[in-house]
Amino acid sequence: TLSLPDALPIFSASGLDRDIVMCSVVLHDVGKVLEYDWAPPGPAVRSVRGLMLGHISMVDEMIVRECVKNEVYSTKNPVLHLRHCLLSHHGKLEWGSPVRPSTREAVLVHNIDLDQSRMQIAKEATVGLDVGGYDYSRPLETNIVRF
Repeated sequence: TLSLPDALPIFSASGLDRDIVMCSVVLHDVGKVLEYDWAPPGPAVRSVRGLMLGHISMVDEMIVRECVKNEVYSTKNPVLHLRHCLLSHHGKLEWGSPVRPSTREAVLVHNIDLDQSRMQIAKEATVGLDVGGYDYSRPLETNIVRF
């Protein structure tokens, strides 16, 4: 039986650290739980902490806190590598990452996150369009057609 990570072609013979990538993908937005306040039935709004720190630094803080609690060094591999992937997952300083991706795993995690966000933008651009209709998407810099 193949698990999903084994089935992904990116991992076969690539030398990538699958565990770091998979943990990063699962954890990269965990800080959003603290970044937003939500009181049903109203919409989620950014918390003061979320506005001042953001989810990227919050997830790093969570990891460091767990490392201290469990007497694990948070500045040694593989924890350092995981922290780097999480801190760099937005890819650019102007997009909210305190650092740019500096390992192959971090580049992959950033691109997975970027692809997901672009797919969400494309999905939202087609809301309300009839089949065959299109609208220009500023963030994607192209017309998006509904099929």
